[in-house]
Amino acid sequence: MRRFVLTLFLVGVGLVSFAQKNTKKAEKFLEEGKFEAAKRSILEASSSDEKKEARMWYVYGKIMKESAIAERKKNNNKEFSHFEAAIKGWKQAKNLAAPQSTYYLLSDTEINNLWSSLLNDGVGEYGKQNFRKAADYFRSMQLAKPADTLAYIYQVSTGFEMKDYNLVSEGYYKLMRLGYKNPQMYSNLISIERYTNNDQQKALKICEAAIQAYPKDINFKKQRIDLLSNLGRKKEALVEAESLILLEPQNETLRLFIGMMAQDLGQNQKAESFYRAVLMLNPQNFEANYNLGTLYYTQGQLIMNELNKIQDYDEHKRQEPAFRKRINAQMKKALPYFEKCQSIKKDEREVLFGLRGIYVSLGMEEKVKPIQLKIKELGY
Repeated sequence: MRRFVLTLFLVGVGLVSFAQKNTKKAEKFLEEGKFEAAKRSILEASSSDEKKEARMWYVYGKIMKESAIAERKKNNNKEFSHFEAAIKGWKQAKNLAAPQSTYYLLSDTEINNLWSSLLNDGVGEYGKQNFRKAADYFRSMQLAKPADTLAYIYQVSTGFEMKDYNLVSEGYYKLMRLGYKNPQMYSNLISIERYTNNDQQKALKICEAAIQAYPKDINFKKQRIDLLSNLGRKKEALVEAESLILLEPQNETLRLFIGMMAQDLGQNQKAESFYRAVLMLNPQNFEANYNLGTLYYTQGQLIMNELNKIQDYDEHKRQEPAFRKRINAQMKKALPYFEKCQSIKKDEREVLFGLRGIYVSLGMEEKVKPIQLKIKELGY
């Protein structure tokens, strides 16, 4: 019985020795500098029972690293796939090995050394303005140490140099998944999504993440209000803007925005109030003057539309004086704001047409002709 057990033990040893054959051959070829032969042997090992051994994957990583170095000399950019294969090999070795065992520690050291080497190479290429190659080094670094933020930060910087905003946003999103927070990161990413990618919804999500990270930063709250407005969520935008004005009562831009949102929502009294508040802060504010003048002008036009709906001729003639009085009351209110606008921007098309309409409505013939000539002169 003992003899039989011993025989089984010897057979087992034989099997282990056979299983390690390819790894040993690969290691020998590597020592001799025969990289292609080493690769063939280690790939055979990786498809056999040897793939369950930490040592095989450690050797696999070393061979792939040397293969990457050989590819680098050919300057064909194939080195990066070999570097990544090396990292995967060493990580697999760590997965299979007991923590703090020989091949666990050796593989961990190799990963750290390669990470440092890739960093130096990437920074070197960045300094030479070879930004695409630098980005490839920084991406390979991320595979080696996916939780280290440095490689992603370098990727973002490289992306900006190349004006490759997909590369930039990719780096930023990876940083966000790692829990990295930085106001400039959020601002840049909001801008990329909003203006480069034209994705207002995604920009809003980034803005909300920024507000959560920096709840006291008013600028992110302002951007959220603007994005809500652009997405058609004007009621929400108005409510948030009104709460924000309490923190910045002298902010004429924010007051102007509230006026515009209120006007869009048909809240004309609120709009009028906020436009007037802007003009108290800055009488030269063109937008506030124009919007307030337009608010009155539009109300006059709406009254005119009511008059024009009266189909009966006699009834129309009977009611026209009363309607004209109401129309002109609005036009008189609009007039000083349009004239102020012209004093600020004398050739503004919409202002000139508005003034002409007001002058005609109020029967100010002496002023109609100069405006008409100005419009003709400017080719409007």
